[in-house]
Amino acid sequence: MTAAPATARRRALAAAGDIPPRRPRAAAAALIIAGFLALAGCASSSGSATATTGNVFTTQHQVSLQQVDAEVAALYSDHPNLASFDVQDVSYTAKSRETVLHGCTTPGAGTGSQDSETGQIVACAPLIFYYYSYGKQASVPAAVSLAGDLYWYAVDHVTGPVSAQASLNELLQGWKLPVPELTTAQQRTVVATSVLTAADDTMLTEQGVHIVITDQIAGNATAQRITADMGTDTGTELIEYGSATATIRVTRQAAYFAGSKAGLTSFIGLAASAAARVGPRWVAIKSGTSEYQDLAAENTLSALPSNLLPAASQVSQVANTTVNGQKVYILDWTTTPSGSQTPIRSRLTLTATPQVLPVSETLTTKGESKTVTFADWGAALKVAAPAQSIPYAQVTGLRPGSAEQLAAVASGVCRTVDHVTVFERPAATRRGR
Repeated sequence: MTAAPATARRRALAAAGDIPPRRPRAAAAALIIAGFLALAGCASSSGSATATTGNVFTTQHQVSLQQVDAEVAALYSDHPNLASFDVQDVSYTAKSRETVLHGCTTPGAGTGSQDSETGQIVACAPLIFYYYSYGKQASVPAAVSLAGDLYWYAVDHVTGPVSAQASLNELLQGWKLPVPELTTAQQRTVVATSVLTAADDTMLTEQGVHIVITDQIAGNATAQRITADMGTDTGTELIEYGSATATIRVTRQAAYFAGSKAGLTSFIGLAASAAARVGPRWVAIKSGTSEYQDLAAENTLSALPSNLLPAASQVSQVANTTVNGQKVYILDWTTTPSGSQTPIRSRLTLTATPQVLPVSETLTTKGESKTVTFADWGAALKVAAPAQSIPYAQVTGLRPGSAEQLAAVASGVCRTVDHVTVFERPAATRRGR
């Protein structure tokens, strides 16, 4: 886990082979980030010395917030020179100390989320380093003990999708503190988390992306193809499978769909009689309705990270390499969806510099393979409304209030389980994310 700038700011990433930054969107204050960044590139020369109180990072024990607060107060009372202590050009005033300690011990918005967890770790780590360094340099065992107690408090109380101890150990090892070595699995999860978080953050700052999905079934000469352009609040999608076609457009004012009779029944879910009545015309769904929200959510950028990126714990391998002259990260994972005995093998390739963005994804399972390519990241997208359309309410054959049905349409008659796509086969068709 590496620090990154405040919310909504883009950042160039480290060179491939390094761990990319995780942006702590829930960090308590900019001061926390500033102090963390000042420490991040440094290693304390005092941290490798033998602790006067033994290794406080090896024996787990329960620590309460009241105990931490009491130790902090006693340390500053008994050692007033701590208020002016400076290590690697970082020091804490009484106010900044309280701000950072509050950030360390208080979960942010979305308690238990990755953002909240990251914000707390970013606050706790430099404080642990600071007190440990003071204890070593000034020969104050109480400061070293406080560093250990704050460490174990964070291990037990900071919650989220990634191990707080693994994240702390990664940071503190870089600063030469004698914390336990990361296991191979922990190292992989930490790196995967950093890559995925950087991808999530970067994708959501882009204006648009062009996506092509090809789904091939073994023994079937015809592949299904989806071409989509996603913007921040607009999008288009064309689904083609033999003679069955369907097109979706999302604007700020309305969402629209049209297609062949086979496409309207297979991809949009219309009854055959309703599809015949629609004919070659466009159907309009006004914004503000649940049906519009379902289509917009699946055809704009906001939903892409959660539909595309796996959980870090699922990733079985992370590699950094060069493909066609471009430095990339490659993540592999295998998931067996609930209710299925067939595993789905996935490989996601992302750029490593200057930003982490998806390049391609492949999914393979018994008898089927899917390839997704991403291009034109950052391109602005303008979507025009059809010249003429008929209201959604006038299309008979759609069940009233069919938000769930249209959500299935928007997700291409598929459902996402544990970050993999499980394809169902109405009318022998299916669609990717």
